[in-house]
Amino acid sequence: TYSLKVTGEVNLSKDSPDWTSTSRGISIRYSSGEPLGRLLARILITDSDGGKQFGPVIPLGDLKTWKPGQSGELFLRINDRYAELEDNSGAYKATLAAERK
Repeated sequence: TYSLKVTGEVNLSKDSPDWTSTSRGISIRYSSGEPLGRLLARILITDSDGGKQFGPVIPLGDLKTWKPGQSGELFLRINDRYAELEDNSGAYKATLAAERK
């Protein structure tokens, strides 16, 4: 289990300040079933034959703790349509730390 802390904001449209989001996302519009701006994760899994594939999208949003279902390389991204990434600005800072038992 990991503790997760995310700070920062992103603006999802250079033409409107109303599209500013935290890691929870904004419910003005959705992409792939998640609010735009939501922090998403995917784990790149290496199988026993050395092949690699991505696991499912994991909506992290504003979670405080997270227990991944498998090990692998972690990738984070902001939820937005690929054709609309160009006009985004800002950043999230995500800090993951293994919780001590």
